[in-house]
Amino acid sequence: MRHASLVVLFAAVLPATAARAQSPPVLINEVLYDAAGADGGFQFVELASSVDRVVVLAGYRLEAGDGAAPERWRLLWTGQAGDVILPHGRFVIGEGRVDPPPDRVQPVELENGPDAVRLTAPDGVADVLGYGALTWAGYFEGRPAEDVPGGYALARRPDAHDTGDNAADFVALSPATPGAPNQPELDAALAHVSASAERLEPGDAVTLTASLGNRGFGPLAAHQIEVLLWAAPRAPELNATTGQGDPVPAADSLVARLDAPGDLDPGDSLAVALTFIPPAPGAWDVALQARVEDDGAPANDRGAARLQVGPGALIVNEVASAPGDGEPEWVELRNVAGETVVLYDWTLEDATGRRATVLAPGTAGSAFSVEPESLVVFTSDPAALLARHPALAQAKVAACIPWPALNNTASGAGPADRVIVRAPGGRVSDAMDLPGDDPPGASLERRSAASPSRAPATWGASAEQGGTPGRMNSIDGGAFVPGVALVAARVGAGQAALLSYRTGFERATVSLGVYDLRGRLVRALLDHADGPGHAGVSWDGRGAAGEAVAPGVYVAGLEARDTSGSTSVARARTWVVVR
Repeated sequence: MRHASLVVLFAAVLPATAARAQSPPVLINEVLYDAAGADGGFQFVELASSVDRVVVLAGYRLEAGDGAAPERWRLLWTGQAGDVILPHGRFVIGEGRVDPPPDRVQPVELENGPDAVRLTAPDGVADVLGYGALTWAGYFEGRPAEDVPGGYALARRPDAHDTGDNAADFVALSPATPGAPNQPELDAALAHVSASAERLEPGDAVTLTASLGNRGFGPLAAHQIEVLLWAAPRAPELNATTGQGDPVPAADSLVARLDAPGDLDPGDSLAVALTFIPPAPGAWDVALQARVEDDGAPANDRGAARLQVGPGALIVNEVASAPGDGEPEWVELRNVAGETVVLYDWTLEDATGRRATVLAPGTAGSAFSVEPESLVVFTSDPAALLARHPALAQAKVAACIPWPALNNTASGAGPADRVIVRAPGGRVSDAMDLPGDDPPGASLERRSAASPSRAPATWGASAEQGGTPGRMNSIDGGAFVPGVALVAARVGAGQAALLSYRTGFERATVSLGVYDLRGRLVRALLDHADGPGHAGVSWDGRGAAGEAVAPGVYVAGLEARDTSGSTSVARARTWVVVR
């Protein structure tokens, strides 16, 4: 397609007219020149009859006008003896992927505006549609129509309505309606369908909201309109071929319905919402549908969303949003799917929606698959990351660009940023919030793969400067071990102290603090945090105000309560030496 930019010095634009003295019997009724995505095969021009008789189209000529210069027309189609249009009917000239198939299948090859389309009858009477910033009067009638974005058609509303003014007669229409009314009498449409969350934990409720509108020319009473919520489980999305396809659930997956909250006059809209709780973990497709008997445009009745309940195939395991000098940002992921995940078309996204995609295999030494229970590190610069972490295997690093540049500074009460991992079909595999304000060289580690990603207690600062990319997290408690214990260890010179704990519970509400020898609290490291019952936390040798504590001996104290409902309490203490 061509995207032209014109500087308009002057233009003579005719005023809009109330109606043409007499419309041609056949009009250009709808044009799609820029399909969503690749244009190839989807372009079409729809003609409409404005008379009560059959019109033979033999000798009609359809041409495309190049708006860059005057009277530069290119022939697209010539009507043959067998081409006819029924009274107030339609005739579509289009390419091979138009659905339903056109009356005449052939290349159309229209361009973005400023351009034009002209239909000329054998007697010389012409109907012209111009769109975009046209300056040559021969390319439009009255005023040019707007140059619509990709995925939208230019369509007369209502069909065959003709005032001789392109700007007044044609509107943007999506989805396109080749061979069908541009504005039927009855048309309940849903727009802006969205889910309250894409990544849920088991037991969470999700609400789908949408704008319900009347796009027909007749009124709709509330009792005529039903809004339906469909939901169905999907196969896990592991790579670019599994879990793909039509996101609309099967017809037997109805989970909720409601009548429209009010009547809708033509052009009116109102908000609708339906809520449900997915009954099981995994991937789910959900859809809202507006249902009206004899709806004239069913293509705009439905909107869908992809949900993930519980973890997907890859979960976030460690994040370095404040790396040291010369080191790129990176995000470590863990494969919890139980089978190999191919990384092609997996993406990483921040809170603003900026998205990075894994490069093809062999590009920049990028990893391209990850085995079960293995780790992979996404980064924009694998070479720089490998230079700072020589022990990190190249096969565990995947180039992911354009990198979204994670924010490390929180504003207000919200998080600094958000890390979102998406499977190839766009479904969220995992998501977590970054609290921000990490010192340079710090990373945020996951304590347990079984803990919810959204829970703050799932995350903690790494005990190792520079983090543990490609290795087990320093604060990961590993497999469950019975018993109660608290152990302090320093992982290296200049590093933070690592306090590893076991509570004897699978999950626990944990409080862990550092005290001086007189029993005064120096720093609360965990304060009634709900999380795994066995994990770790790092202490950087600083007090509650961020000041470095004096060298000496300190006491770390643990208190944990079972979250399963029992009244059991686990307590432990250990020494911590600061030099």
